[in-house]
Amino acid sequence: MSPQLPDSVEGLTRLRRRFVTATLSNAGMAAVVAVVKHAGLPFDAVLTAELAQSYKPAPAVYQLAVDYLGYQPGEILMVACHKYDLKAARAFGMRTAFVARELEFGPGGTVDTASETWFDVYADSFVALASALGA
Repeated sequence: MSPQLPDSVEGLTRLRRRFVTATLSNAGMAAVVAVVKHAGLPFDAVLTAELAQSYKPAPAVYQLAVDYLGYQPGEILMVACHKYDLKAARAFGMRTAFVARELEFGPGGTVDTASETWFDVYADSFVALASALGA
């Protein structure tokens, strides 16, 4: 999981007013719950690959969102800062939003934050994402 940036809580709070928000992480449930609680991240649900006994980009992980949240793949916007994750979500039938995270791999790390034509939405922060989605 990427380090929390100042826009996370504000952007997620805005998004949650209009949409159901959930994590879908490869990290274990206990670790994700601890991060969400510590950072005060406003999610409606916490889902992890552990529930599918697999890891992204396996389709079974994306199926968790369908099964647990009750939406069809095309009704779900997968938001991530990892292009491999969004490619797999798109192949599963989800819409995609890339949120650029310059510090994803820490200071001095190399991160590919370039926009791609296949993203449904590209944003440089969660606040920008909320604005782009009318939240």
